[in-house]
Parts: sequence; structure tokens; C-alpha cells
Amino acid sequence: MLHARWRILPLAFALGCGPTEPERQAVVPVAVEVRVSGAPAVDAQITFHPTRDDPANAMPVRPRGLVGADGVARLTSYFTDDGAPEGDYTVTIVWPTTKSNRDEAPPAPDRLKGRYADAKRSKLTASVRKDAEPIRLNLPR
Repeated sequence: MLHARWRILPLAFALGCGPTEPERQAVVPVAVEVRVSGAPAVDAQITFHPTRDDPANAMPVRPRGLVGADGVARLTSYFTDDGAPEGDYTVTIVWPTTKSNRDEAPPAPDRLKGRYADAKRSKLTASVRKDAEPIRLNLPR
């Protein structure tokens, strides 16, 4: 019986020493209105990329959302429509010519021709602050 206990101990030790879930940052609700030439960019995919790297956080939060029929995307960080951490962001937007399908290969062409698809090249920025007005992005066609 003593030997059975010693077999379980290494397993318990291994389970207790695994990677831990990163601590969640506080978020605030964020609504982003996206219009292209004045019309809502329905089904555009928007992602917020933090402008400052946090060396303590190997996997930074990248809030994202999908623009609805009203032209507004509500950002999601951890749970649907929960918002984004306060801070400054570079914004990327991809607006597929057809409704998004994860299994689609290759992906549908971007109506914005990739101008805002890459965080390193996008000139779109936004600041998330508590009690701020909705963010409005008016893009040319």
C-alpha cells in the first residue's frame, strides 16, 4: 500500500506545477462605429492591438469585434462584448467581400484592400478610457 501512495505523489506534484492562467486585466465596455464612405461596414472584423508591450504579459489581450448592421462593433476581450482594457491601441480592420467563414480557404478578399489589415502598417489608432464616448472610425472607400 505504501508504494501506491508514492506513485500518486509525482502525479499530484506535476499537476500542481503546471502553467497558470494569466491574470485577466480589468476591461471597460467599448463600442466602435465603423463606416466606409458614410455607410456601415457590416461584417467588418476589427481588432485592437496594444501599442505598448508589457514584458510581464507574454500574451497581451487583443480585443476584437464584428461590425453589426448598425455599423457598431462591441469589443470582446474575455467574454462576449465585455470590452477592452484601458490604454492606447493600433486598430486593424478587415472587411471581407462575403460573410466570414473560418473554414474558408483562401479567405474572402478584403474590400479595404489590406490598407488596415496589418498592425505594423495601419494608421488607425484609438484610446480606450473609462466613460469615454464611442469610438468612431470613418474610412474612405
